[in-house]
Amino acid sequence: MIDDTHPDDYDFTKYFTGMHLRRLIEEQGFHRTKQLINRLTKRNASRVLRRYADFFPPDILMLTKEALFERYQQSVLEQMAA
Repeated sequence: MIDDTHPDDYDFTKYFTGMHLRRLIEEQGFHRTKQLINRLTKRNASRVLRRYADFFPPDILMLTKEALFERYQQSVLEQMAA
């Protein structure tokens, strides 16, 4: 995975906010992250996400049927192990 997001290209606030959003998307998924942003910004998640789209994990935009099935399988395995 190649990451083209470089700190020198953004001001401090945008870079660190963007990187935190990336981490949330990677850990919780895009939908849950959008729900959180909507709750915290009075339903302005779409605008916020457009502003920070440069920071999204590269694979978030290229979700294939196979990748979705693989994530599903991993999730089921984790649930069964608990």
